[in-house]
Amino acid sequence: MDFDADPMPVLSLFPLPLVRRLEQWEVLLTDLEGQRPVIGWAELERLTRVRKRTPLVCQIFNWHKKPQMDAVRLADVLKATGIDAPEDGYFYFYSADGLYWERT
Repeated sequence: MDFDADPMPVLSLFPLPLVRRLEQWEVLLTDLEGQRPVIGWAELERLTRVRKRTPLVCQIFNWHKKPQMDAVRLADVLKATGIDAPEDGYFYFYSADGLYWERT
C-alpha cells in the first residue's frame, strides 16, 4: 500500500457503508437522558468551521502526520443539537453500522 499517495488509500477492517449523497448523511447523538437528536449535513455546514494542524496517528502501521484540518468542533455540534455536555465529560462514538466505537 502506498502511504505517500495523495489522497492516501483507505484501509477498513469493516464492511463499507452504503453509498449515499453527502446531503443524506446524518449524525445521530444520544444524551444522558436517552434523547436522540439528529443533525444533518445542512445543519453541520452552517456551524463555524475551525482550521487547525492536528496530529493524525496510525498505531497499526506506525506512521504519523500533522495535517491541516478543516472541521466543526464537537462542542458546537452538541450545542446545536441541544445537548448540554460538561467540558470534562466522557464521550463514546459508534459507527453507523455499530461495528466500531471509540471513547474519549
